[in-house]
Amino acid sequence: LPLITGVHALLATAAIALARPRGRITWVDVVATTPVIALVSLGLSVRPQLLSLLLTVVMARLIHRGRWRTIVALMFLWANLHGEVVIGGILLIAATAASLVTWLAGLGQHDSDANRRRLRRLRAYVLTTLASALVTLVNPMGWGLWHYLATANSRPGQSLIAEWQPSWS
Repeated sequence: LPLITGVHALLATAAIALARPRGRITWVDVVATTPVIALVSLGLSVRPQLLSLLLTVVMARLIHRGRWRTIVALMFLWANLHGEVVIGGILLIAATAASLVTWLAGLGQHDSDANRRRLRRLRAYVLTTLASALVTLVNPMGWGLWHYLATANSRPGQSLIAEWQPSWS
Protein backbone atom coordinates (compact mmCIF):
# COMPACT_ATOMS: atom_id res chain seq x y z
CA LEU A 1 0.00 0.00 0.00
CA PRO A 2 2.79 2.54 0.68
CA LEU A 3 4.19 1.89 -2.81
CA ILE A 4 0.79 2.41 -4.42
CA THR A 5 0.32 5.63 -2.44
CA GLY A 6 3.76 6.86 -3.50
CA VAL A 7 3.07 6.11 -7.17
CA HIS A 8 -0.24 7.92 -6.84
CA ALA A 9 1.50 10.99 -5.42
CA LEU A 10 3.98 10.89 -8.32
CA LEU A 11 1.11 10.76 -10.83
CA ALA A 12 -0.53 13.80 -9.24
CA THR A 13 2.75 15.69 -9.19
CA ALA A 14 3.42 14.82 -12.85
CA ALA A 15 -0.06 15.95 -13.90
CA ILE A 16 0.35 19.29 -12.16
CA ALA A 17 3.89 19.77 -13.49
CA LEU A 18 2.85 19.01 -17.08
CA ALA A 19 -0.20 21.27 -16.89
CA ARG A 20 1.93 24.24 -15.88
CA PRO A 21 3.16 26.55 -18.65
CA ARG A 22 6.82 26.33 -19.64
CA GLY A 23 9.36 28.94 -18.62
CA ARG A 24 9.84 31.00 -15.51
CA ILE A 25 7.18 30.65 -12.81
CA THR A 26 5.36 33.91 -12.10
CA TRP A 27 2.90 34.90 -9.39
CA VAL A 28 0.13 34.49 -11.97
CA ASP A 29 1.21 30.84 -12.41
CA VAL A 30 1.09 30.30 -8.66
CA VAL A 31 -2.36 31.90 -8.34
CA ALA A 32 -3.70 29.93 -11.33
CA THR A 33 -2.19 26.63 -10.19
CA THR A 34 -3.28 26.78 -6.54
CA PRO A 35 -6.96 25.95 -7.23
CA VAL A 36 -5.86 23.08 -9.50
CA ILE A 37 -3.71 21.64 -6.73
CA ALA A 38 -6.58 22.05 -4.28
CA LEU A 39 -8.99 20.23 -6.62
CA VAL A 40 -6.48 17.46 -7.33
CA SER A 41 -5.85 16.99 -3.62
CA LEU A 42 -9.57 16.32 -3.09
CA GLY A 43 -9.21 13.27 -5.32
CA LEU A 44 -5.92 12.05 -3.93
CA SER A 45 -7.38 8.95 -2.43
CA VAL A 46 -5.83 5.97 -4.16
CA ARG A 47 -8.07 5.69 -7.22
CA PRO A 48 -7.33 4.96 -10.89
CA GLN A 49 -8.90 8.26 -12.00
CA LEU A 50 -5.64 10.03 -11.18
CA LEU A 51 -3.95 8.18 -14.03
CA SER A 52 -6.58 9.58 -16.38
CA LEU A 53 -5.88 13.08 -15.06
CA LEU A 54 -2.24 12.68 -16.06
CA LEU A 55 -3.17 11.19 -19.44
CA THR A 56 -5.55 14.11 -20.09
CA VAL A 57 -2.71 16.58 -19.63
CA VAL A 58 -0.39 14.48 -21.80
CA MET A 59 -3.09 14.24 -24.50
CA ALA A 60 -3.61 18.01 -24.52
CA ARG A 61 0.14 18.55 -25.00
CA LEU A 62 0.34 15.97 -27.77
CA ILE A 63 -2.59 17.55 -29.61
CA HIS A 64 -0.99 20.97 -29.30
CA ARG A 65 2.28 19.65 -30.73
CA GLY A 66 0.62 17.61 -33.50
CA ARG A 67 2.17 14.30 -32.39
CA TRP A 68 -0.34 12.19 -34.33
CA ARG A 69 1.18 8.70 -33.97
CA THR A 70 1.87 9.23 -30.29
CA ILE A 71 -1.75 10.29 -29.77
CA VAL A 72 -2.98 7.04 -31.31
CA ALA A 73 -0.58 5.02 -29.13
CA LEU A 74 -1.73 6.93 -26.04
CA MET A 75 -5.38 6.21 -26.82
CA PHE A 76 -4.58 2.50 -27.17
CA LEU A 77 -2.81 2.53 -23.80
CA TRP A 78 -5.53 4.61 -22.13
CA ALA A 79 -8.34 2.31 -23.36
CA ASN A 80 -6.56 -0.58 -21.67
CA LEU A 81 -5.94 1.30 -18.41
CA HIS A 82 -9.09 3.25 -17.57
CA GLY A 83 -12.59 4.00 -18.84
CA GLU A 84 -11.98 7.73 -18.79
CA VAL A 85 -10.40 7.23 -22.22
CA VAL A 86 -13.61 9.00 -23.25
CA ILE A 87 -11.94 12.27 -22.19
CA GLY A 88 -9.16 11.69 -24.72
CA GLY A 89 -11.78 11.18 -27.41
CA ILE A 90 -13.58 14.36 -26.40
CA LEU A 91 -10.31 16.32 -26.58
CA LEU A 92 -9.60 14.93 -30.06
CA ILE A 93 -13.10 15.67 -31.32
CA ALA A 94 -12.92 19.23 -29.95
CA ALA A 95 -9.52 19.81 -31.58
CA THR A 96 -10.81 18.40 -34.88
CA ALA A 97 -13.87 20.65 -34.74
CA ALA A 98 -11.67 23.68 -34.01
CA SER A 99 -9.43 22.76 -36.95
CA LEU A 100 -12.50 22.47 -39.19
CA VAL A 101 -13.74 25.91 -38.12
CA THR A 102 -10.27 27.38 -38.72
CA TRP A 103 -10.12 25.84 -42.20
CA LEU A 104 -13.63 27.03 -43.09
CA ALA A 105 -12.88 30.54 -41.82
CA GLY A 106 -9.77 30.69 -43.99
CA LEU A 107 -11.51 29.66 -47.22
CA GLY A 108 -12.33 33.26 -48.12
CA GLN A 109 -8.70 34.34 -47.81
CA HIS A 110 -6.43 34.53 -50.84
CA ASP A 111 -3.40 32.87 -49.20
CA SER A 112 -3.54 29.44 -50.84
CA ASP A 113 -0.45 28.16 -48.98
CA ALA A 114 -2.10 28.89 -45.64
CA ASN A 115 -5.31 27.22 -46.83
CA ARG A 116 -3.38 24.10 -47.86
CA ARG A 117 -1.63 24.00 -44.44
CA ARG A 118 -4.96 24.32 -42.64
CA LEU A 119 -6.46 21.56 -44.80
CA ARG A 120 -3.48 19.26 -44.13
CA ARG A 121 -3.84 19.90 -40.41
CA LEU A 122 -7.58 19.18 -40.57
CA ARG A 123 -6.91 15.91 -42.42
CA ALA A 124 -4.34 14.96 -39.79
CA TYR A 125 -6.86 15.63 -37.00
CA VAL A 126 -9.60 13.62 -38.74
CA LEU A 127 -7.33 10.65 -39.46
CA THR A 128 -5.86 10.70 -35.95
CA THR A 129 -9.33 10.84 -34.38
CA LEU A 130 -10.55 7.92 -36.50
CA ALA A 131 -7.40 5.85 -35.86
CA SER A 132 -7.64 6.61 -32.14
CA ALA A 133 -11.26 5.47 -32.06
CA LEU A 134 -10.29 2.22 -33.78
CA VAL A 135 -7.38 1.41 -31.47
CA THR A 136 -9.61 1.79 -28.41
CA LEU A 137 -11.40 -1.34 -29.64
CA VAL A 138 -8.22 -3.34 -29.04
CA ASN A 139 -8.88 -4.14 -25.39
CA PRO A 140 -10.11 -7.21 -23.54
CA MET A 141 -13.73 -6.03 -23.83
CA GLY A 142 -13.60 -4.99 -27.51
CA TRP A 143 -16.74 -3.04 -28.49
CA GLY A 144 -18.10 -3.97 -25.07
CA LEU A 145 -15.95 -1.25 -23.48
CA TRP A 146 -17.91 1.47 -25.26
CA HIS A 147 -21.25 -0.21 -24.57
CA TYR A 148 -20.32 -0.51 -20.90
CA LEU A 149 -19.27 3.15 -20.68
CA ALA A 150 -22.37 4.36 -22.52
CA THR A 151 -24.73 2.43 -20.24
CA ALA A 152 -22.78 2.56 -16.96
CA ASN A 153 -25.08 4.96 -15.15
CA SER A 154 -28.31 3.36 -16.36
CA ARG A 155 -27.83 0.04 -14.54
CA PRO A 156 -29.49 -0.37 -11.14
CA GLY A 157 -27.09 -0.02 -8.23
CA GLN A 158 -24.29 1.60 -10.24
CA SER A 159 -24.72 4.88 -8.35
CA LEU A 160 -23.91 3.02 -5.11
CA ILE A 161 -20.39 1.97 -6.18
CA ALA A 162 -18.01 3.71 -3.79
CA GLU A 163 -15.31 4.14 -6.43
CA TRP A 164 -17.69 6.18 -8.58
CA GLN A 165 -18.51 8.63 -5.81
CA PRO A 166 -16.72 11.98 -5.54
CA SER A 167 -13.79 11.64 -3.17
CA TRP A 168 -14.88 14.67 -1.16
CA SER A 169 -18.32 13.27 -0.22
